[in-house]
Order: sequence, then structure tokens, then C-alpha cells
Amino acid sequence: MIYRFTNLELSPELRVPLWNLTMETWNPITLASKILQKNWPILFEKFPRYQLILVDENEEIIGYANSIPFHFHKNVNQLPDTGWDWMLEKGIVDFDKNIKPNLLGGLIIGVSRNQRGQQWSKIILSKMKELFNLEKFQNLVIPIRPILKDKHPQIEMTEYLNWKKEDKVFDPWIRRHLDSGAEIISVCKKSMTIEAPIAQWKNWTNEPIQSTGFHPITDTLSPVYFDFKNDTGLYEEPNVWVKYEREF
Repeated sequence: MIYRFTNLELSPELRVPLWNLTMETWNPITLASKILQKNWPILFEKFPRYQLILVDENEEIIGYANSIPFHFHKNVNQLPDTGWDWMLEKGIVDFDKNIKPNLLGGLIIGVSRNQRGQQWSKIILSKMKELFNLEKFQNLVIPIRPILKDKHPQIEMTEYLNWKKEDKVFDPWIRRHLDSGAEIISVCKKSMTIEAPIAQWKNWTNEPIQSTGFHPITDTLSPVYFDFKNDTGLYEEPNVWVKYEREF
């Protein structure tokens, strides 16, 4: 297949198709994030060069990588527990204050459903690393969402990271990053926070939620806390901070 990379700076006409693919590939729980809803249009507007898009010969989107530059004045190993939410907001605040970034933050890599299983994520990750190196950021950092963790929501992320398969990290997405040169920094326990009425959770999941307390829910990486008195479900998603060092 013939393919090429572009970005929203070079191909602004792909903004709507890119957002449509995001809505197709992300689950509705993630899309309900207030941080995402508020800031994603700003991400496209202020950081178009960092929104990588892989297209085929017909200009159909195969996959994409969203990223954001930001400044972090502490040691990179001290990135905060609020991971993904914090990084998205920090990049926008820094841009507005004209603060020079020193890190590139990877937000997500996505692949169209009909193109999965063909190693496109590996190719897109390599392109993100290339961008990071060319722009001479200090590090590329990513709050990774482990791809199989939703099958084991009641297992703590720190324990999950210790699982092995053939002497390697069990989760294939974490393993892909480690094989690509990444190093694990820490678990960010509250990387993405989503709160919504219980009826909305029932609509998303089609699961019976009948009592206050923690419940494992489809497509979540940890149990969701439901509070019937206040009619709310609170989900705090754990991710895994990883870092890449600059290669040249």
C-alpha cells in the first residue's frame, strides 16, 4: 500500500475527517471527558504541526498521532499523577503564556478500525519519535493507556506492570514502547478523570449499576465509583508514564 504522512498544518482540510475518526476509534467514556471536549479543538488550532496523520493513496486516513509540546521545569521523572489531563491543559497554558516548551507529550495513537492488525501503530510511533528528535525536545513523554488493562480492571496498575509474557512485559502496547526505546517512569493513577450521572453510565455500558461503591465497567482500566446519593459515577483512569531520550 502507498501511504504518506502529513499533519494539520500542511493539510487543514483533514481536520473534520480526523475528528470523525477520533470519535469512531475512542470509546464514549473517553469522549465524555470534559478536559478533552474543552481542549481538543484548541489542540487542533494551536498545535496543527504536532497532529500527525497517515493517509493512503486516496487520501483516506489510516491512522494518526496527537501530541502537544509543553514546558516542565522539574526532572522528567517527576511528571504528575494527573498525567493525560494535566499534560493537555499544561501545553495550552504554556502556549498562551509564550513559554518555550522542552518536552513533547504524546496524547494518543489511533488506527482506523478497518486497518488494524497491520502494524500501523508501530509506523506512526516511529514518525512521532522522528518529529520529537527533529524538533530537538529534551524528551518525548507519553501517559500510556495499556491496551489489555481493561480486561483486568480490578488489578492495580503497579501489579499489572509486573506481569510477564515470555520474559517481557505482558501488555503488548507497553511492550511496543519499551521495544522502541522507551523507559517507564511511573504510574499516573489519575491520568484522566471522567464524571457523569449514573444514567449516562448505564447508557454507555448497558450494565446494571444498582448500588453505591466501586464497580468494574467495560472499557475502563479500573473500577468506577458510583454514588447514588449524589447521582454520579467517577472514573479515575490510571496510565503509565514513559519517556524517550533524544537520539540526535
